[in-house]
Amino acid sequence: GLDVLSHYNNKQLRDCEVVLYANSAATLRLEYSTIVTIYKESPTTNSVVAKIDEVCAAYRKIFEVIRMDFETQNGCSIYANSLVDFGIVLSMFADHLKDEADAKWKEKRIHYMEASIRALGDACKRSCPRSTRSKAREKMTEIYYILLRIKTDAIASKANFVSTKVCRGMYKELADFIQVVNDHLIQLCYEDIWKESKNIPLCMADFTIALVPAATLGDTQKIDLCIQLLQWLMGLASNITEIDPDPEKALERYGKVWDRAQRLLRTMNQVGMAQQSNDETSVCICSVQTTG
Repeated sequence: GLDVLSHYNNKQLRDCEVVLYANSAATLRLEYSTIVTIYKESPTTNSVVAKIDEVCAAYRKIFEVIRMDFETQNGCSIYANSLVDFGIVLSMFADHLKDEADAKWKEKRIHYMEASIRALGDACKRSCPRSTRSKAREKMTEIYYILLRIKTDAIASKANFVSTKVCRGMYKELADFIQVVNDHLIQLCYEDIWKESKNIPLCMADFTIALVPAATLGDTQKIDLCIQLLQWLMGLASNITEIDPDPEKALERYGKVWDRAQRLLRTMNQVGMAQQSNDETSVCICSVQTTG
């Protein structure tokens, strides 16, 4: 195909290369899906792993040659679209490994999810349509939730069998990750994306609430986590009528948001954090209550 197109100028040929690599990636994705979902071949076999490597190589080729200003006829960024496609493909690879018990494949699954978040996050930083950004943010939220479950389950299973120093490091790593997730959730509330993409399950708040009593975590980071969570709940409350235009449903959701804020405050009181927190915490609490 490139030989046939060789009479085009360099810019046009470069764009044609991108299209050919994109077609190649789509074909390889279809082959992978056929092998795993129809023929039920294990995602850990050498042939499937090789196919995954081929898919990733095709996307790498796209990113190597694509022009940043290469757009579709309706002005959509091909680069951003390719990043979102790649992120969704990586999350699919991860999903097919969810039942694997071997540590090697558990780590591989996490690797795919983290790579997916990087690709989707990079797409959101670029100029792309609302639909593309909404799709990316929604998938990121889904992956963040799965990773939070994996990381909290890992601590629950290991905390009693490791030294205090190692345990402290595990909790610190989890807290750092929760802060990243909370930043993502706060941003969702104010970003121009589909209302469906802002409809985040309130159980995402429970990871922060559960971490507050942890004795191995410093008070400063606990307070930062609490403030972040309250900022997210405040942002979520401001979007409720957009997500649920029905007054009864909106009122019910307001109640659930306020319940989470109260639960967090009770937890802070139980561990003696209320007096240590700064004025920003009180402002966030009042804002959630007033909005509701």
